[in-house]
Amino acid sequence: RELAESFVSSRLHPLDSNTSRELVANLLEIESLPDDVRTLILSRAEGNPIFIEELVRMLVERDLITEVDGRWIASSTITTLDVPDTLHSLLASRLDSLPTAAHRTAMVAAVVGRRFEARLVAAALRPDAAEGPANVSGDLNALEAHGVIKLVETRPELAYSFRHALIHDVAYESILRRERRRIHADVAAAITDAYPGRIAELSPVLARHYVEAGDEEQGLAYLMLAGETALARHAMPESHGFFTRAAALVAAQPNAPIAMKVDVALARAAAGIRFVPADQTIAVLEEARDDAERLGDTELLARVYALLLRVRTLLDENYA
Repeated sequence: RELAESFVSSRLHPLDSNTSRELVANLLEIESLPDDVRTLILSRAEGNPIFIEELVRMLVERDLITEVDGRWIASSTITTLDVPDTLHSLLASRLDSLPTAAHRTAMVAAVVGRRFEARLVAAALRPDAAEGPANVSGDLNALEAHGVIKLVETRPELAYSFRHALIHDVAYESILRRERRRIHADVAAAITDAYPGRIAELSPVLARHYVEAGDEEQGLAYLMLAGETALARHAMPESHGFFTRAAALVAAQPNAPIAMKVDVALARAAAGIRFVPADQTIAVLEEARDDAERLGDTELLARVYALLLRVRTLLDENYA
């Protein structure tokens, strides 16, 4: 709520017909573009400039428009153009038309994130049985040439970004779930190998990849590390958020050790003690108390009671 006051919400309206036509004219400047094709593009775009931009790129890639003496000329076959119905289907079509190796690299890059380091993608890519080791540099150059990604950093290492968040999302969603899980695991392993001295700093990223990979044990370990790292920086809301996610992960595991459940609850309660409503924190700790009693672990039970006492003391101070 406090952060919300620092942001301003602005609604972006679709471009009107005249503005859309002007955008097409500026992007294409094709005098020979048939009116019916121009009208079809405008009707499908529904005022979305990204749709128009991506469609123009598709026309260029399919040689339906070519540059002659500094002018763009429409091919005679452009009248048979099949314009996708939605931006999502347009982007999916453009990604599917990529060279096989570049497409495979784009999928791995999408799992890394919208912004990604070249060496992480190279490390996470498995050799293709038919094509052998990947030529990541060549694939990234191809993706950049096709307008899928853009170079954003050269130092301290090469880093790229998907040109639009929508392109990243479509690429990520197009990966089969089983394959996506495997790539997430490979990316997590690549991160730990590439940045051994930054594990604590990158623990939120590692947690996300392991959770998406279906490795709840590693995901939980890195969520706890992320919470502890944030706690050391006195970033209490951030820390509480990581511990809350860890608690949800444990709750979703029917066979999770009770001691682990109590440990997560204690960490979550301690991180939120200053800003989470006391009744909520007490409810978390009372459930942890019952679990500790059922476990018969007196040391764990003592930690729960100590934190419960602290919360109730703070509550009394607030109402004094």
